[in-house]
Amino acid sequence: MSHRSLVEDLRGHKYVKPFSYLSDYIPRMKASLYKAVAPKAEPPLVIAALHPKSLGLAAREAHGHAYLLVSSGAYPAGARPDGSDKWVCASVVVILERDAARRAPAPVSI
Repeated sequence: MSHRSLVEDLRGHKYVKPFSYLSDYIPRMKASLYKAVAPKAEPPLVIAALHPKSLGLAAREAHGHAYLLVSSGAYPAGARPDGSDKWVCASVVVILERDAARRAPAPVSI
């Protein structure tokens, strides 16, 4: 799943809307043949999601979701309902800089 230009032009694959692709992929992945020693418990499934529909799919079908926190640190409302035991696997970009003139203008509150 990616941007149309990367999927079609760079990789030569057919582009399918990301949510539709993910919605079809998850049940096929879960039903696929597992050839290794079976785990004692179902392995966790974490879905990278930003769009509200994909976040909802992650809430229904996965153990949690991966979320990239960029610049503002804003987190979409309703992405993890109160009391949920779903995982939020945040990816935070951090740039360490000693030169105060090159630092971010203000700290980001998450």
